[in-house]
Amino acid sequence: MRFLLVSATVLAVLGAGFPPRVHAAGREELFIRKGVELRRKGKDQDALIQFRRAYDIGRTPRAAAQLGLCEQSLEDWLAAQQHLAEALTAESDPWIAQNRNVLESARAETEAHLVRVRVDGTPDGAMVVVNGEVAGPLPSVLPMFVSPGAVSITVSAEGHEPYRETKMGTVGQTLDFSVSLPPMGKRPSLPPNDVEMAKDEPLSQTTQSTETHRSVQPPAWPGWTAVAAGITLIGTGVAFGAKASGDARDARESPVYDDDLVSSANSARTLQWVLLGAGAATTAAGVALLLRSKFDESTDVSVSPRAGGGLLHWGGRF
Repeated sequence: MRFLLVSATVLAVLGAGFPPRVHAAGREELFIRKGVELRRKGKDQDALIQFRRAYDIGRTPRAAAQLGLCEQSLEDWLAAQQHLAEALTAESDPWIAQNRNVLESARAETEAHLVRVRVDGTPDGAMVVVNGEVAGPLPSVLPMFVSPGAVSITVSAEGHEPYRETKMGTVGQTLDFSVSLPPMGKRPSLPPNDVEMAKDEPLSQTTQSTETHRSVQPPAWPGWTAVAAGITLIGTGVAFGAKASGDARDARESPVYDDDLVSSANSARTLQWVLLGAGAATTAAGVALLLRSKFDESTDVSVSPRAGGGLLHWGGRF
């Protein structure tokens, strides 16, 4: 553990040696350099703020790596794993290629403090949600890492019954979920209603036919999907709000008027409100769909003509 932390700190210090880029990339470089300097002084919490600002500007592999290394030193294992994994996907980035061994060791260290979740099953295309986060469709769901504790998954697909399960995960454990969604079951028809028989009619002449019409209860998965999408939009809006506040603060603190910062703050603020509004509307629509699927009852109607052309008998559930 101590070796990995020392390696991560050395890597963060080496990161200061790359030349600055222009415009937004130049501001990203400035924040990374500030973060590296703060980590040299042992001020990891203050450095985290600088790395987050750098990451929010361009989400470059290097910024993601520096942010993940700082989060690792603060034992924010889940965030560190996510940012380090994101950085390591950049196969062609020269800085990542140069420091890949250290980054992979740091990621392995963070994963040792988390719970690994694997989901497989049928049908293909079923959407998997783990702890409220969309993981993707079957069968291409990659293993996920979550914090120790309760791990809840939901799997849904059109025309199939949804699957929900919760397991408890401990540090370093792997939880496997095997799912096979059954087709949406048909409700059994009501038994035919007794038909009054005319006393003067022979039994052999009695006929009975029954037709059943029913409306199927709408599935719940569209509602859950809409709620998840709405929450994602709201979270993205909050992130843009934080970026807008950070850019506005940087603009105020700048000794000269920085048109790029002001423009970035205004754009982020606009996106914040658009995403918050869209997220609220989508979440509300999802809740409405869930309520409908919960309270909408099926209607079964039976029509039984009396033998010999008598009165109709209606029976069923409304």
